[in-house]
Amino acid sequence: MRTSRFAVLAALAAAAAALILGGVQATIWSGAAAPGFARAITRLIDPSVASGPAVAGLTEPTAAYFRYGRLAIVLYALLAGAARGAWPVLAPRVRRLVQALGGAALAGDLGAYWLSASAGPAVRRVAFLGVELPALGLIVLVLTAAGARCLARREPGAGLVLALPLTIVATATLRYLPHGALLALAVTLGLAAVRLPGPTGS
Repeated sequence: MRTSRFAVLAALAAAAAALILGGVQATIWSGAAAPGFARAITRLIDPSVASGPAVAGLTEPTAAYFRYGRLAIVLYALLAGAARGAWPVLAPRVRRLVQALGGAALAGDLGAYWLSASAGPAVRRVAFLGVELPALGLIVLVLTAAGARCLARREPGAGLVLALPLTIVATATLRYLPHGALLALAVTLGLAAVRLPGPTGS
């Protein structure tokens, strides 16, 4: 019970942080083309960033891109806590796979936001497109498959099946990765932590 409560709190914190940081990063990346709610969040957090140029059109990202992007490490830490609520419904080999993929995604994130500031855009592309994004995509697929298995067997953990649809919705709404996927994973893991029942209420 204590672990479940901790996981739920970690998932809620991760979801809130992903929404806030994702809103800021979406605004930094897309400028005036960012979603309205993302620009509103950014105006509250850092008005100077809200009125800055879109990083997507620049050769080199601004300092704010790296400053706020580096805070994604907090999301990964919170998601690691939230994942503890899902462990009981995952087979040991699936749990190890998710942990390994999570480590790879974190390494890619560190490369994209921390290392590439000095190493250059080539490192950023490889770290994000070649490491972090594929690892997050595989985590989403693995959790979705695990949720589908729980759903078919009418076991707790059926909420994990929402990982893929929530990722699609969150990414389309936020219009920024990796934060869209991280937001969806926070919600998905939160549902697993409260033991969302299967269709029979088991």
